[in-house]
Amino acid sequence: MKNNSHQDLVSNQRNVYNVIYETNYRTWRKSYMDLTKLTAYEIIEHRPLPDLKSEGALLRHKKSGARVLLISNDDENKVFNIGFRTPTTNSTGVPHIMEHTVLCGSEKFPTKDPFVELVKGSLNTFLNAMTYPDKTVYPVASCNEKDFQNLMDVYMDAVLHPNIYKHEEIFRQEGWNYHLEEADGELSYNGVVYNEMKGAFSSPDGVLDRMILNSLFPDTTYANESGGDPDVIPELTYEEYLNFHKTYYHPSNSFIYLYGNMDMTEKLDFIDKKYLSVFDSLHVDSEIQEQKPFDKMHDLVMEYPVAESESEENNSYLAYSVVTGNAMNSLECTAFDVLDYALLGAPGAPLKKALLDAEIGSDVYGSYEDGIRQTYFDVIAKGADPSRKEEFVSIIRRVLTEIVQNGIDPKALEAGINCMEFRYREADFSSYPKGLIYGLDILDNWLYDDEHPFAQVQLIPVFDKLKELKNQRYFEGLIQKYLLDNTHGSILTLNPSRGLTARRAKALEEKLAAHLASLNDEEKAEMVQKTVELERYQETPEDPETAKCIPMLKREDIRKEITPFTNEALDIDGSLFLYHEVPTNGIGYLDLMFDVKDLPAGTAISYGGTFASENDLRVATIPVGYADGYPRTLSNKGWVLIHGQKAPILGRVCMDQFMVDVTHIPDVKHGDEVTLIGRDGDEFISIETLGDMSGRFSYEFACDISKRVPRVYIKDGREWGDLTFFK
Repeated sequence: MKNNSHQDLVSNQRNVYNVIYETNYRTWRKSYMDLTKLTAYEIIEHRPLPDLKSEGALLRHKKSGARVLLISNDDENKVFNIGFRTPTTNSTGVPHIMEHTVLCGSEKFPTKDPFVELVKGSLNTFLNAMTYPDKTVYPVASCNEKDFQNLMDVYMDAVLHPNIYKHEEIFRQEGWNYHLEEADGELSYNGVVYNEMKGAFSSPDGVLDRMILNSLFPDTTYANESGGDPDVIPELTYEEYLNFHKTYYHPSNSFIYLYGNMDMTEKLDFIDKKYLSVFDSLHVDSEIQEQKPFDKMHDLVMEYPVAESESEENNSYLAYSVVTGNAMNSLECTAFDVLDYALLGAPGAPLKKALLDAEIGSDVYGSYEDGIRQTYFDVIAKGADPSRKEEFVSIIRRVLTEIVQNGIDPKALEAGINCMEFRYREADFSSYPKGLIYGLDILDNWLYDDEHPFAQVQLIPVFDKLKELKNQRYFEGLIQKYLLDNTHGSILTLNPSRGLTARRAKALEEKLAAHLASLNDEEKAEMVQKTVELERYQETPEDPETAKCIPMLKREDIRKEITPFTNEALDIDGSLFLYHEVPTNGIGYLDLMFDVKDLPAGTAISYGGTFASENDLRVATIPVGYADGYPRTLSNKGWVLIHGQKAPILGRVCMDQFMVDVTHIPDVKHGDEVTLIGRDGDEFISIETLGDMSGRFSYEFACDISKRVPRVYIKDGREWGDLTFFK
């Protein structure tokens, strides 16, 4: 499907890019990504990506048919990903089980769990695999060249040459198995994915998300649970599971992604010679089909389990969901992100406010989902009375109708566009490499449209277009078309049910008991034997010689030199000004560092003025914020230690700083040591205390300390070294 409006926008963007950056681009392309010597690949598209200060290319491997997308730039955090379209016709969870099992040893790396060994000698910044409703992906990232090569090698071998054909135990361990220790014992189901999905199906939010997706697309792959329904997982046979790999885990059905500062030709040559060249191209029927529109909204009622101690009253979920086009229309998708903000997310958002004012639920939220072929928008009331379903729908339609008639608040639209654009430009994904997120976003379009694979990383002209359209009733038109006149949707009521878990457990127990009773002695003995064999397989220690196949970094593979970080020191009106020349994608950053200040009574402190002093105060600024992992929830209630005394936090914790009261602490001066966690004199702040105050588990608090914070390693009272990620 072509999206001409987006195509025109991109064309204009490229023209501007070529005019402004033509000379630099030519020089840069020669030094970064010279694809002229490639013979194993067909170059389909090669273009600048000014939004990312990068160069992109779309290739096709001639022999195997593999799709390959490249983004070359100066980012040292290199990313590799191989993904596959993995539609399914049932809820046995075969895509999810396959994701687990291919990582349990391969032809070249035959250990039972190569990744446990791999991470022992890896400097990876990301290592994982994920199953989605229509795709499965295997991304890795590293700043170390040798490490990146190792990770790429292990992952390619894992997905294309897994040991699943040699060891049925892998399927039984990770997927599901009958567990029977003795012939007259109790029969049960076991398996990593099976147990994982039992937990997932107990979460009401998870149940609701699945039911919405299933209800909107009942005739497509989205009607099924790709992760696996525990009631259905045991229907999957070993033969069906192997056939799934043979069908979909072929390079012709693959989407390979490389991002960052690397020799692309070298990497492509490696992938070709070591893996892709042994495969011949073939047709893989994996196209994700679209759901035909409904003649009328579907009305469904489902149940979710609650504990005996929980109330069923006013504990239901009401969901109003409508299909809103497809993922290939970048303009509409971005516009709906803005509408999500304007209608439900912004302060005083009209749709959320109307539902809360009517006390339809204890909480109201919604989302715009664009990670599948057909996108959808939903409005959800949590903690609702199911008898008020008609009122819930009526309020939504009334408010949306009024908005169409009277127009959307232009300030809300402008704020929404600016918010989305800022997030896009900043590309701050916390601890996740930006190249990883770019790659996953790209698949949201590329998976269904080979003609516009870069659409998700070319959004600046889209934001510019939306700024033009916001005063032309474009957004009101989208509401009318998709949210009011559209019959392709569902109204879902999810009710709590006490005892549902017990009833399901009883039914499963009876089902397994009946199955065991139907077996003869020989079949029971075989089942016991398989249980023993699986346990033996799991408990057998890894052969040390086999483990040596896993590539490990050596000391000489790690660069000793640190990346220099420079700034220009300026004197402006007697104040020190440090200027850093770094690419920020059009965003200007200004951090103001203040010394200790005496503030008069009534002064509002920090963003929003959530704290105003009743008395004269002495206030100090601490150069730490939520970007460093110090939680915003400690605003106005946490404290730090200075000179062995508690200094309470005043106002909000900001991105890079927060303020504390030091009125009662003598001799405080610029440069004094501040203790955030730990002991200072007789006072002590534990991580457990901060976790309780911030509403976080203490381990979560520790894990959120960002890479901006330098690490100093101490042993026997001596500093042994340090690690600073951004030097």
